[in-house]
Amino acid sequence: MVKENKKAGLGILMKKTVIFTLITFFWLFTFSVSAAVDISGYFENRFYLVVEPDIKWSHVGEKFSLGDYNRLRLILKASPSDKVRVNVALDFFTFHGFITSPLGTYGQTESVEIENLSINLDRVYIDLYFKHFDISIGKQRIALGVSYLWAPLDIFNRVNILEPKEEKPGANAIKMYVPLGASSGIMGVFSPDNNFETSRYALRAKTQVWGVDMGLTLIRSG
Repeated sequence: MVKENKKAGLGILMKKTVIFTLITFFWLFTFSVSAAVDISGYFENRFYLVVEPDIKWSHVGEKFSLGDYNRLRLILKASPSDKVRVNVALDFFTFHGFITSPLGTYGQTESVEIENLSINLDRVYIDLYFKHFDISIGKQRIALGVSYLWAPLDIFNRVNILEPKEEKPGANAIKMYVPLGASSGIMGVFSPDNNFETSRYALRAKTQVWGVDMGLTLIRSG
């Protein structure tokens, strides 16, 4: 038990170290090459009212639960050259009531708790542009397929039908895209896990035939 607790504590410490190391690397990298940093983002507030059907109305105070959280998403982008772009997305959460984490399809994977504030490093990746292909490396948004409500090909995200355009979490992956004309291309994705057998990867080819989009996707979900 003591060894397990030590391992858990070491894992949390390592996650925090990785997060702040990546953020520090981003700023040092962009400032060292005198690249302009593009800063954007948004703020949202979500309120929840949960009704417990098993509790009688005579106990109104116990029948209802209230929750609320604030989220500030900060997006940082820097292009030290025409061939390189660095991307970072940070989420700052405060939770109130019975809410202790974001609800819906969005989940916290790499977060740091500071009193009532939770900081989540959602995306940190680099785009590399070459003559015949592009590569993205790091924790990024991966989307397979084009459907909002039914996306059986998308092994990286699940769809919330009440909010299909909800922000999806980043995934640790390497993505390559090879354009083959104005409306055709091939995309390959590899998302590593503990071993190759449990890793996820996909290859997708898309084109247009008489104005109709067509695609062929090969997937291993791990």
